[in-house]
Amino acid sequence: MAASCVVTDMLLITRYSLRQNPTLLLPIALLTAAGFESSIFVGGITFALAGLIAAPILFGGVDRQWRLRFVGGLMIAALLVARLIAPFVRDQLAAVHARDAGNPVVIAPYSVFGERFPVWLRRVLDVPGYWLTILPIELPAAFIAGVIALAAALRSAIPRSEKFAIAVFACLAGTGLIISWLLASTLGENNDLGLRAIIPAEIVLIAMAAAAAAGLPSVPRRDRGDRARGASTQPPGLRSDSARQHHRHASAARCQSVCAKAGIVGGDAPRRRRRLRSLAARA
Repeated sequence: MAASCVVTDMLLITRYSLRQNPTLLLPIALLTAAGFESSIFVGGITFALAGLIAAPILFGGVDRQWRLRFVGGLMIAALLVARLIAPFVRDQLAAVHARDAGNPVVIAPYSVFGERFPVWLRRVLDVPGYWLTILPIELPAAFIAGVIALAAALRSAIPRSEKFAIAVFACLAGTGLIISWLLASTLGENNDLGLRAIIPAEIVLIAMAAAAAAGLPSVPRRDRGDRARGASTQPPGLRSDSARQHHRHASAARCQSVCAKAGIVGGDAPRRRRRLRSLAARA
């Protein structure tokens, strides 16, 4: 439930950044509180770190005139969340203090290789082993296909708003994978933080892989070629509106000069005038 709340909450925050609709603040606050109370590791730590990483993208996607309103709305939602989860946080802090387990979250890379390897070699190999061994073997369809789908979606011809949401979801997926890779909880026998933080990432990667399998709109080859060539294939006067007008006036002046030399006046045949215009444009 906490992972679903986090994914839905990130989607609503993305929608609020594009359209500052005050009616979205209450669902954002309720989903944040529900995710936090369902799992502190997913709805608290993972969601908070993902929000910090995605904050520059969200803030950059808001129009300058609405940025203050966007920040103010999120602050109101944060105050409402703090009011809702205050009793729960007090009980959790009391439970942690009663266990006297020290720091509840520590930096500990995911253990990949067993005791057959020396300790120093395990510490070196565990760092890349998570990405090169654990994820491709444990999540072959979700990880490999999902990462490829994310990269393809960000380069596809989908609307800007959808691409903006995909970028935020990429931050959420990356945060979940990194937390599961580097952080560990010490409150119990199991690493609940590492085992649960990856769930939102799996949801995002599976959804992206399914969307890519259904088909993503691609940029036509002609458009890609035009973008690659850029301004090098255009006359220098076509790079701005004023330059286009200057180019048209220059073409008309050349046409009039050629017509004057040929002795053509307004009553001549239109076909001959068009031919001379084309010759003037090539000159």
